[in-house]
Amino acid sequence: MTSLTDRFTQAEGLAVFNGNEAVVKGGLESEVAFWSGYPGSPMAGIHTTLGDLSRRLFAEKGIVYHRALNEMTAAAELGGSQKAGVNGVTACKHVGLLWMTDQLLLENLTGTGENSGALVIVGDDVGATSSTVILDSRRTYELLKMPYLEPGSIQELKDFVEIGLDISR
Repeated sequence: MTSLTDRFTQAEGLAVFNGNEAVVKGGLESEVAFWSGYPGSPMAGIHTTLGDLSRRLFAEKGIVYHRALNEMTAAAELGGSQKAGVNGVTACKHVGLLWMTDQLLLENLTGTGENSGALVIVGDDVGATSSTVILDSRRTYELLKMPYLEPGSIQELKDFVEIGLDISR
């Protein structure tokens, strides 16, 4: 039986990941050095995976994961990753993006680091199946002047991490 760490470090062959895990795998392949965010459904699973991996694999690779106190803090931390010149990712639920807007507007004015990208991963729940609010974040991205990607499969979730970081840079 393979361990969680083994699945995430596997370079060849097939491995099965759920959507939240695929995002983390994509981040590992894209050399993300800083992860933050605030857990909330439907994104809570990504933070569980990040927390489990940060105990061993992240420590070995020098990757930092910080579960933020709220979404505004996570957005500020993402901005800090850009000042440090590393690839950074923050993840939150759709309502959390609204909490991040002030900080993200400021961060967009200053831009990303010269060799680093910043990625905000948002879990929308347009049918309110796991949250109490129906929200479609696309209009918020337009307000923030942030490009957005809409993956159509778990493979695209993984692959879009690198593509998103490239667009950011």
